[in-house]
Amino acid sequence: MKPFSPHRAGALLEPNDVIYMPGWSHCYRIVSAPFSRIHYLRWQGHLAAAPTDPQGYVTYRVQALGGQRVDQLVLRAF
Repeated sequence: MKPFSPHRAGALLEPNDVIYMPGWSHCYRIVSAPFSRIHYLRWQGHLAAAPTDPQGYVTYRVQALGGQRVDQLVLRAF
């Protein structure tokens, strides 16, 4: 298991990394590369896109070890 610290400056997680944070009930496996979620909307008759995640945050798809369900995890990117 790769220890995860939210204070690792500039460190991005990679697919198949396994992370755990104190207080979590499971270890999680990263199943996607980091990405920013996009929200699409119509503005003045045009299709526009805006980031859903706050500035400085990235989203990962994660799966609990031994689980089937894939969830999204939003982490602050330092």
